[in-house]
Amino acid sequence: MAADTTIHGVLRVDDLPVDTTVIQNAVNTSPRSPGIHLSSILKALDVHLHGNKYSGESSFDLPLCATEGFMWERVLEMAYKDLLGFRPGEIELDGIRMSPDGVGSDPWGKVPIVCEEYKCWHRSTKRKPTDGWYEVMQNACYCHALGTTVGVFRVLYLVGDYWGHGPQYKQWRVEYDPGFLEQTWAMVVRNKHLGTDEPGNMQ
Repeated sequence: MAADTTIHGVLRVDDLPVDTTVIQNAVNTSPRSPGIHLSSILKALDVHLHGNKYSGESSFDLPLCATEGFMWERVLEMAYKDLLGFRPGEIELDGIRMSPDGVGSDPWGKVPIVCEEYKCWHRSTKRKPTDGWYEVMQNACYCHALGTTVGVFRVLYLVGDYWGHGPQYKQWRVEYDPGFLEQTWAMVVRNKHLGTDEPGNMQ
């Protein structure tokens, strides 16, 4: 017979409903203006070029996963403050709106500024940010709009290497060919019509 692990004095334990949108709204305070945003163009292009990888039902709570990402951004902001540069807010180029995570100084001192990219993933540490088409395209577009050729990824892997070693934090400096950045942006502009005209959340 299994041992009774109930602590004396605990009368009952009830699950309470969870509304992840409350948490998400609390941590995602960045204003999003109406118009066509880079993310909607890239998501449509990703499906067009590589198929719908997310057509099936996911076992993950996707809004909660998004909230984890927003929380990670806030953690880096509070922990490092000016050490990681600043948040530039929303920027626009060729009628396409973008929201880079941050603008900072180059760890190697080769270029004046870098585009900071913060990620919070359930993926294995074996996967670098440059292994993903969407991640590279997004960061490349940000770099082009900011006038730099270098991006810095700061990634929190929630499950680490999947071998029970716990969460792991990794950083990468990615340098792009200027011609690649121009070609990537030209591709996005050509496919701007694929983007969704969003209403935004400006007050």
